[in-house]
Amino acid sequence: AENPEIKRKNIPNKDTMTVFTELITPIFEKMWANEGENDSLAKIRDTLLPKLMCGKIDVSAIKFWYT
Repeated sequence: AENPEIKRKNIPNKDTMTVFTELITPIFEKMWANEGENDSLAKIRDTLLPKLMCGKIDVSAIKFWYT
């Protein structure tokens, strides 16, 4: 049988869990926000790209900052 004393030592205390949660929560929030932004950008891409490819949207007059 497993030794309960060993299992208990592997569980972090409340303070450690609180610090961990405070550190990791913003990271996960940023990941979720990035996923949402990626979905939005993919939809915009999927809408605009076919129109650009067939000439329905003309970008020839646009001045780009790097040209």
